[in-house]
Amino acid sequence: MFDKIAEELKEAREKNGLSLAQVANKSKIDIKFLEAMEQGDFSFLPDLYVRAFVKNFARTVGLNENKIVKKYESAKQGIPYVEEENDYEEIVRRNVRTSKHENQQPIVPKEKRTNQNSKTERKQQVRVTYDAVGGNNPAQNPSDAVKKRNLIIGSFLLGGIFLLAMVYFIFVDKSEQIIVVEKPIEDVIQQNQRYVEENQSAANNEMEVAASDSLILTINAADTSWVKISADKQIADEFVLLPNSQKVLKAQTNFDVTFGNSSAIKLLLNNKPLAFNSKYKSVVTLTIDKDGVKYPSTPTIPR
Repeated sequence: MFDKIAEELKEAREKNGLSLAQVANKSKIDIKFLEAMEQGDFSFLPDLYVRAFVKNFARTVGLNENKIVKKYESAKQGIPYVEEENDYEEIVRRNVRTSKHENQQPIVPKEKRTNQNSKTERKQQVRVTYDAVGGNNPAQNPSDAVKKRNLIIGSFLLGGIFLLAMVYFIFVDKSEQIIVVEKPIEDVIQQNQRYVEENQSAANNEMEVAASDSLILTINAADTSWVKISADKQIADEFVLLPNSQKVLKAQTNFDVTFGNSSAIKLLLNNKPLAFNSKYKSVVTLTIDKDGVKYPSTPTIPR
């Protein structure tokens, strides 16, 4: 018996050109349950859920969902489904029964009918409509009363919003104003004067430093070379220059220098090339001052 329901559901689906995926999307039923129903299997879930799925499936494919549920109930009980009268016949039957009932008016005594008519007339005379805005008034157009009520409500709302805005701006919104205090012209002049004096002092200090270090010796090493040097007869400093390295030294009057590998050394005095006698991997001792290179007879570098 379930096979007939399954066949009817499947035929309705195919007639409407729907796939199982489309039915699942519209009915929100898992496609595996739709496949089971079309195969005549209605035992995949408890009866409460299956009945709801059958009804939803039938509605989605355009069948009479109530009739399909009745067929499902009959099949579940193992009895054949009896076709009931169609909707048109049921409507006609109900209309006929209603018309007969209306035509058969009960016989009311004359005295009782008179009392009923008088009560009806009194009700019609007393009947008034309640206007939410104006109170009890005779019956009038309901749309006019609604418009009047909406107008009054809108006026109250606008008035309340305006009142709240006034309260906010008067009592709440106290934004701080930015006050710019202008300095007197005398203070501005003094400040500029201090700025000029500070710049001049810094420039003078730079000039004094440049004057105190009148000799700037730059040593460039093409290869590894040991160097011992003393500036202005001070304690000598020893260091090793690696290949392609540079050393910059400053002095007021002179330098006393000894190079371990003089052929790898190039000298610049105040950014000008300085020539001296150098030999391959030989030690050279010399003195450098503003006049150039001098070769002392004995080493003068302090120990």
